[in-house]
Order: sequence, then structure tokens, then C-alpha cells
Amino acid sequence: MKSECPHCKCSVDFTDSMTGTLVECPSCSNLFHLMEERRICPVCKIPQAPDALVCVHCGFDSRNGRTILTSYDVSLEGLPFYHRFLWHCKSLMPGLFCIINLLVFILAFPFAMTLIFMGLIFISAGLLVFGNPMLIAGVILYFHSLTFIFTHEHSLAAFSVLKSLRPRQELLFYTLLFLPLPVFVLINYLGRLFRGLS
Repeated sequence: MKSECPHCKCSVDFTDSMTGTLVECPSCSNLFHLMEERRICPVCKIPQAPDALVCVHCGFDSRNGRTILTSYDVSLEGLPFYHRFLWHCKSLMPGLFCIINLLVFILAFPFAMTLIFMGLIFISAGLLVFGNPMLIAGVILYFHSLTFIFTHEHSLAAFSVLKSLRPRQELLFYTLLFLPLPVFVLINYLGRLFRGLS
């Protein structure tokens, strides 16, 4: 097998048993961990398994250079509205239909919103030492809980989920990610306004 030195980009040959070990580069003498070289799909630029023949994301077949159909289109004509709605929800947010992912989101969401709201209250009261960490922790928790909804996998690697989102999913993800903040700021502002009037 081959691996590439991350420092000088020199190719290093190794056996399967050496995967994950720390070695010295024969060219530049820097230390690095031997990892399997991952192939990158030439069409969608997403990393693939070294032995993959067909990209599971875009359907590119590396044996003949053609793109094959990796999913099929289903006609939604004639189906009731709620069937079409559920179909679109599943295509955009597959984690909604996975019980573990849905439970993680349901449990984390109220806690994240409470942290964000309390952080904004402390910040508006001038207690930045308490408000900033609460706000940051709330946003991070909310971000991670959203990634569980947008994937059907059980992964805490939130940024790897972002790489696999389609454009419509990405738009919905960022909309849901940043929507609560202006709402909480508006609620906080209105609360201060009404306290000032009374």
C-alpha cells in the first residue's frame, strides 16, 4: 500500500500491518502516521474508499468513466399532500426518520435554546463572563443536534456531515442554524422595551 508524507508529499510504501503506525519519512525525516490513501471522486470531489469502483454520492464509475444512476426518481403525482410533504422531509432531513437521531435532537434542542436564551439575557445585563460561554455552548449544542437531523448516521463528526449536504439541504441547514438567534435577540429587545415602558 502507499501513503503520502503530509510534509513533503513523498510517496511511502507500507504493508497493511503498518497502518496507523508512526514512521519517519525517508525523504524529509519528519514523523507522520501511515494512513491508507483515500481516493477522491473526480466528479464530486468527495473522498471514497480505496477499493471503491463507483462513487456512492454521484454515481461516477471509475472503470469506464460513466455516471450511473445511484437513486431513482419516484413520481409524486397523485399522492396525497402529506405523503409528498413527508417524502420531501425525508430527502432533506433523513435523520427525522431515524429514532436515535430524532431523540438526540429532541433532548438537545430545549437545552441548547435555554443556553442561548440565558446567554443573551446575561449579555444584555452586562455579565459577559457568564453570557458569552453560555451563548457559545448553546450554539455549539444546537449545531450538533441539527447535524443529527440532516444525516441518517450516528456521528459526532459534525463538520464531516456538512461536506455531504446537497445545496438545498445546505440552505435549509444554515437557515435553521441561524434562525433562532435573531428571534431571541428580538424577544430580548421587546422584553427590555416593555420593561422600560412600565
